[in-house]
Amino acid sequence: MPIKPVKLVDREVGPGKPVYIICEGGVTNYGELELAKRQVDAAYEARVDVTKFQVSITENLISKKVAKRLQPELGYDWFERVKYKEFTFDAVRELARYVQTGGYPFFATAHDIEALDFLDKELNQPFFKVGSGESHNYEFLKNVAKRGKPILISFGLQSDKEVVRAIGTLRDAGARDIIAFHCVTMYPTPYEMVDLTRMLHLEELLQIPVGISDHSVGWHVVLAAVGLGACIVEKHLTFGKNDPRSLDNAGALLPHEFKLMVGQIRDIEKARQ
Repeated sequence: MPIKPVKLVDREVGPGKPVYIICEGGVTNYGELELAKRQVDAAYEARVDVTKFQVSITENLISKKVAKRLQPELGYDWFERVKYKEFTFDAVRELARYVQTGGYPFFATAHDIEALDFLDKELNQPFFKVGSGESHNYEFLKNVAKRGKPILISFGLQSDKEVVRAIGTLRDAGARDIIAFHCVTMYPTPYEMVDLTRMLHLEELLQIPVGISDHSVGWHVVLAAVGLGACIVEKHLTFGKNDPRSLDNAGALLPHEFKLMVGQIRDIEKARQ
């Protein structure tokens, strides 16, 4: 049975359709609004389909008390390490206005219900992304699904059983349009751990469009995934690969590299016709 494409605003994503390219702004902007705007500029100069950010309330995710207790073991305060990179809702509003002046939809991953409500009810985000860390939080999945919008979901550490349960949870709660990402939650991802066959397995298991959220060094893994049939790809953008403030930096791309990757993906599409 053919896999049904999913429509994201004005683009259909699925087998035989142009690859949907997401530039992940992530936390490689360190919560700095002007740096995030530079990411938007670089991403759209590279002709990506959408730029994605992350929105959360640190207090809803990390216990200050536990973070203090673990500080000697970790060597840093985990709460403070995350908190300073957080965008305020006012900053997100400004960033959304900036993105939309270019005619693009604003897109961010919510990591908690308060952030999800904000993206949905105030910014009217047209589709959602569930990160791999929330992909087995079934109550959160139900909350996302009941909003009736397309859902992108990353699977990192989840087993097949957990993956099937997650998709079933989304569908039972009302989601109809779902896209899955194969993702390895190690930063950067060693090549021997990428396992591109997992992406193909997810497609066979779920019968929905699939792609890759890649954290390996360079972009040749992304190109290989496209060659194997990835319908959607996600890659981080940075302005400094050696900046220690984010684990994402080593596997991220500089603006000129991102532009090269997008062009090469489009070349591969032509070669597959």
